[in-house]
Order: sequence, then C-alpha cells, then structure tokens
Amino acid sequence: MAGSEALLKGRTSILIKDGEIDIKEMEKNSMEMEQLRTMLRQQGVFSLEEIKYVFLETSGQISVMRKPAFEPFTPELLKMEAPEKTPSILLIDEGEAEGEGLKEIGRDKQWLITELKKKGVEKIEDVYYAEWSAQDGLFIKRYNASHTN
Repeated sequence: MAGSEALLKGRTSILIKDGEIDIKEMEKNSMEMEQLRTMLRQQGVFSLEEIKYVFLETSGQISVMRKPAFEPFTPELLKMEAPEKTPSILLIDEGEAEGEGLKEIGRDKQWLITELKKKGVEKIEDVYYAEWSAQDGLFIKRYNASHTN
C-alpha cells in the first residue's frame, strides 16, 4: 500500500463526543492535548468549552462541531460590536500543571490549587485539561470516571 493511500484508509475517530474528551481515543491515535489545541486553533476554536464533537479524519485533519451557543454569528448580523477575544492559556495538561502557562498569566501553582478547589476539585492530578482566558476565567475537564491515573 502506498504511503498516501495508507493515510486515507481507516476510519474516523471521535476525539470529543458531547463535549467530553475520549482519552482512550486520544491515546489510541497518539494525540496529545497540545496537538489537539493547535489543530483546534487552526479551525478557529480557541477553547474546548466551545466544542460538541471533534472528529480525527483519516487524512489526519480534524473536523469540528461547535456547541450551538458557540456557533459563529457576525457582529454585523446582530447589529452589535464584537468584544475582543484572546486565546486561552494551557494550565493543566494530563494531570500536570503547566508552569509556563501559569507564568504567562502571572499566577502560581497555589493560585491554581485554590481555583480548582472553588470548582470542587481537590488536586491537580484529577484534572485532564485546564485552560484560562481573560474573558472566561478557568475552564476544566476532569478525567473520566473510568480513567485511573
């Protein structure tokens, strides 16, 4: 089988279903969170909070279905001024705090632990992914109940 033909065969994987990250599918496809975040940004998605489904296509590209509340409307259509948005900053990746992200927003690990506790999370290791943005604050995705860390 030719190299490009091998890429095009196979089946589509669902990496995010109904807003939940399928960690097993991520691992099966050797996909890390930062890779997924990069691919999402290339699709114009800057927060996992916006996502309903993400499909990893046989071509290696992703297809994205946003939650209805995050479907794009043009300010012109709504006759209003659009607020400025900034990209989210990765703070936790696969249960580990990202020091660079914390430094970028001028915070430390203790601040992160305090914020997680406000959301009912006892320790960083319980969180698969967390991001922060100036507009929306902290957004977290815990490990699924079936996952053991």
